[in-house]
Amino acid sequence: MKDLKEFIIPFSGLSEGKHNFEFEVNKRFFEVFEYSDIEDADIRVALTLNKLSTFFDIEFTLKGKVHVACDICTELFWQAIKNHKKIVVKFGEEFNDEDDELIVIPRSESSLNVALYIYEQIILALPSRMVHPKGECNEEMIAHINKYRINEEKKDDIDPRWAGLKNLN
Repeated sequence: MKDLKEFIIPFSGLSEGKHNFEFEVNKRFFEVFEYSDIEDADIRVALTLNKLSTFFDIEFTLKGKVHVACDICTELFWQAIKNHKKIVVKFGEEFNDEDDELIVIPRSESSLNVALYIYEQIILALPSRMVHPKGECNEEMIAHINKYRINEEKKDDIDPRWAGLKNLN
């Protein structure tokens, strides 16, 4: 995360109230995270930090697109994403981010790197199945997949114990 210094928010010098930050997420951002399926990105992140006397909350709003492989034809395409998340940050004895919506940071800290939280929100914004819009998959790959598809023929041999279930509607 040392490579993502632009995602560090120095909150100690900020006055109480709301402070807005904007970040751009691109290919370089995802190169820092190992095993990422995202090849490239064009995402805008708007972050609002509301600092109060004993804690602060962070509100993320991200919108853009990521370059990912299609789950059907494996060809890269741009997938639109958007997400919104609010996290409360309070001070404590030691760092703890086990809760999705609450982060505890040591009182001695004066800044917070939000890169990991942005990465998590991007990953959560991805659909469970990433496929091209209908008709845009690589036709050559689809033909190749269909060539090896196993066609199961209906079997008329039914176990006699279950044959009665066919008539239920």
